[in-house]
Amino acid sequence: MPERPPSQVTTYLIAIAAALVTIVGAWEERTPHPLGLRILFALMQTAPIIYLLAIVVARIRQLDEFELRIHLNAAAMTLVALIVVTYAYGMLTPVAAPALSWTYIAPLVAGLWLASYTMAASRYQV
Repeated sequence: MPERPPSQVTTYLIAIAAALVTIVGAWEERTPHPLGLRILFALMQTAPIIYLLAIVVARIRQLDEFELRIHLNAAAMTLVALIVVTYAYGMLTPVAAPALSWTYIAPLVAGLWLASYTMAASRYQV
């Protein structure tokens, strides 16, 4: 039996709690604490991302074969685009581009996936 994702209300409540955890973690990470607590506060902010990824996986497991094919095409295009973008930016960094934080990768992947999914899905619309 396939795993059921949480209801929308549960998802929204958990998202709000996750946002609060992230805000508290970010705030406490910058206040003077022992190193162990600062590491804990920094890593605490990854919990919402782990939950988000679990929801995405649960939703994708519920898709039919056609929708899975569209998502597979989008994932492949996202991977290629991510490689091109990161490689190009890596080549620009020694010249003039500032070094970026790793935290920009996840939004970049989400944006690339959205664009790739839109392109992949548009092929099948009549």
